[in-house]
Amino acid sequence: MADQITMMADRLMASELEPVPRYRLLRDVYCLPEHHPDMVEAYEQAMQSRLILELVQAQHDDGSFGRFYSRNKQVRQASRTTETALIRALSMGMKPDHPMLKKMKKYMEAILRDEISWPDHPDPSLDWPLSIKQVTAARLRQLEPDHPLAMKEAVKTRKLIEASFEDGSFSELTFNEFYEDLLGVPPVYGSRMLFSLYSLLILQGLLTYQKEVLLIKHIIENCRGIYLVNNHSLKYTPLTFESRECLRYMRAIDILSLYPSSADLLMHAVDWFWEQQNNYGLWDFGPLGRDGLELPLSDNWRQGQRPIDSTVILLTLMMRLKRTCDLRDKICHSL
Repeated sequence: MADQITMMADRLMASELEPVPRYRLLRDVYCLPEHHPDMVEAYEQAMQSRLILELVQAQHDDGSFGRFYSRNKQVRQASRTTETALIRALSMGMKPDHPMLKKMKKYMEAILRDEISWPDHPDPSLDWPLSIKQVTAARLRQLEPDHPLAMKEAVKTRKLIEASFEDGSFSELTFNEFYEDLLGVPPVYGSRMLFSLYSLLILQGLLTYQKEVLLIKHIIENCRGIYLVNNHSLKYTPLTFESRECLRYMRAIDILSLYPSSADLLMHAVDWFWEQQNNYGLWDFGPLGRDGLELPLSDNWRQGQRPIDSTVILLTLMMRLKRTCDLRDKICHSL
């Protein structure tokens, strides 16, 4: 599969790519070292793209982008929340040592130290206000995986998982009891946040393989997708490629790529993705692809850049899935 992905990348590199998609291919498909001259040049050019400059200009002096989590549709800036600004920056290839992300990191640290809190109104999709620290820590781990403030929150989530799956399958009763013992209050909304985007982000690399297997199996077999990402069972691929359902499915698969035990499902997704190429051998998410999160990568979609950006996203995702599947094979071989 790697050869097929590289051949597709070669084809794109032979065309006139804009700076961000070019950098993403060099970094995520060709996997060039960070200090390789081509990488250094590509990154510098990518960080001067119009979309990056607009994002940087939208940042507030305190490092935030206004609200942290709850999106305000009245805001017409490069990113509507601090969280979506982070997603956007990482999709555009911005490194954690970029001044914008360094300011954002300090802002998140202040939240986790209880010096400030989110400016958002309470949001019913989260277990408010306890989830504020979990969400913030999950996002902080994307910038610095071993950050002590983020790890402090991550350990709480890991303990919840370990206790809830202690007997080999998930126990809602055990979860409720341990949750109250750990956090001092009973869960108001049940265990939904335990199987959410933020639990999976914050737990990366912290579970034993055996516990990871139980968690991922439960999400695939007992949940309607990953909470706050998609709302369909991950056992089934989307009905239509050019759809919001497909974009959510891709994000769910991307998150599961953090967990080697999901390899069988990931390979099933890869097979489906290859079947979705258009007549030109590219992928095209259609107009819905312009979500302001993962896409666009290019400054101008009026020059046929949408299929190129869509293909870059798919190639980098499938390369990630391949590495995860290879890691699962190594883990299983050593067990």
